[in-house]
Amino acid sequence: MGPGHLELSADEQEFLREELRFQLGGARKTDVEEIERLLPCIDARDVPPECIPILERLLEFEMASGTLRGRRGDDGERIAIHVYGRTPRGRGLMEHMQSVNSELSTLAGARILDSRCVVPKFGELSVLLTTDRAEVMLTFTGAGLTVNRLDLGNGAEAAAPVGAISTARAARGGRGRARARGSKRAPPRRKSRRSGRR
Repeated sequence: MGPGHLELSADEQEFLREELRFQLGGARKTDVEEIERLLPCIDARDVPPECIPILERLLEFEMASGTLRGRRGDDGERIAIHVYGRTPRGRGLMEHMQSVNSELSTLAGARILDSRCVVPKFGELSVLLTTDRAEVMLTFTGAGLTVNRLDLGNGAEAAAPVGAISTARAARGGRGRARARGSKRAPPRRKSRRSGRR
């Protein structure tokens, strides 16, 4: 096996062979050509680099459609995830997930002061979390999840991308700035009440 090849186990070979044959039943002509190109690689249990993108797209379609678990059960879905995780796009997804988890781990034990859902721009959905440690915006797009973090403790706005900060402020209606840890708000003024007596 050469560099960049994906070696398959016997269980993975059987699973992929059945999946490709199933997809052939309703595939378009261009997809049929790709599947037929991939089948000999599955039979050989060796997917070369030039055929791995085809396998990635087919697995992504199967897992995103939500029908894989219904047809093949948990074991079939587990095999698909395991194979996909060894492809370049699968490895990139795992690295991205680890990066997101690393960012979120800094909030462990933090107290949530405020939370809201905003739409920074069309096609994106963001959840803005304000905690006693930091302000965090989780942005969900078709490309995945990103985490933008603005520290409240030291007032260092450079801790997050400028775009993330401006979006977070827009979500708050542009009100106020992040306060340094330990600072207190000035007490509200009390309105004087005039006596009704003359």
